[in-house]
Amino acid sequence: MKRMAPTLKMIAAAAGVHASTASRALDPARRHLIADDLARHIEETARRLGYRRNVGAAALRTGRSHLIGVILPDVANPVFGPILQGVEEALASEGYSAIIANAGGSAGKAMA
Repeated sequence: MKRMAPTLKMIAAAAGVHASTASRALDPARRHLIADDLARHIEETARRLGYRRNVGAAALRTGRSHLIGVILPDVANPVFGPILQGVEEALASEGYSAIIANAGGSAGKAMA
């Protein structure tokens, strides 16, 4: 039987706080609105329960996907691996993710 993923409301209940407080604690852009010790308590509760933010649901709710498209001329070319890793790390530090597309060595394919 598959275990249900913990929701924000479940995290809030386990931490003994309101769902809006848990939401603020788990959102890097709003974490500063609550006390550090409370935020750490909520984060630890979320980690213990295996909470993972549903980025798809957040994108639907906010109208922002936080996705950046990256088109590479040839993903098989080993020179792009380290570059792509750097791009993904830089994006992640700002709360974004990359979607990678392979142009297959032809600029025309990327535009089709």
